[in-house]
Amino acid sequence: MNANKDISAFKKTWDILSPAVYYYAVYNIVFILLAFLMSLILDTSVGAKLQSRNGYEAMMNVLLNSFAMLFGILPLIPLLKGQLYRNKYLDAGPKAKPAAYLITTVIAFASSVGLNILLILTGFVGKSESYKQVAEKQYGVAFGVGFFIYGVVSPIVEEIVFRGLIFNKMKKYYPMSISVVVSALLFGAWHGNLVQALYGTCMGILLAYTYEKFKDFKIPCMFHAVANISVYTITYNQGLYNAVVRSYIAVGLIAVSIVIIVLIEKKLLDAVLYESEDV
Repeated sequence: MNANKDISAFKKTWDILSPAVYYYAVYNIVFILLAFLMSLILDTSVGAKLQSRNGYEAMMNVLLNSFAMLFGILPLIPLLKGQLYRNKYLDAGPKAKPAAYLITTVIAFASSVGLNILLILTGFVGKSESYKQVAEKQYGVAFGVGFFIYGVVSPIVEEIVFRGLIFNKMKKYYPMSISVVVSALLFGAWHGNLVQALYGTCMGILLAYTYEKFKDFKIPCMFHAVANISVYTITYNQGLYNAVVRSYIAVGLIAVSIVIIVLIEKKLLDAVLYESEDV
């Protein structure tokens, strides 16, 4: 701990943010290369047929983005393995039971859907032009494609960068509360528009919180996947969207999340969530 205090602010900042820098650099290089290859394909007869299809542009953008994301995390895998290996020895406490995954799923669904409904009803979503542009791309693809990308690819990639590495690295230098909030703010800002920044920051706090409570990297990955799938499914289906966007549903879902977190904090669910340390 004392050794960490002697490290300069610049070195601390680089150690914390370098995973995002590595990821972003590789992501952009791969995206540019794939876009170049795609432009070559578009000059062929096959490319002409592809361009004639409805939703082609949105589909290509999402697919290129997804491939670039997957390539972007490749340099981070060794760093993640090393960090999780260290965590096995640094994180003391009882092991989480399978019930922890169920509780995480409930919190993820309730908080993500509840907060989204709240943002919609307050008009915050409709006022953001930058978010509308992002949403057009996200919902301009087939549901199955979007479900896989936003429910599998995006959660894994973003959790490796933000909870697996940035959050874990921040804990080496700063108190837990600061690490949770700052990593969440970085996660929110990463999304590039005010609506998703606010939503991402709130979710980032819960992601780091559940990760820290259960000491299992699969927890934030699952939380992220459940949250994305829940919101994407509801907002993709207009009928379901119209039925769900109600103020009482938002209040009820957020209340469920708060109650569960209070119960966890008061250790009233310990017997359900954790294995006995005596075993």
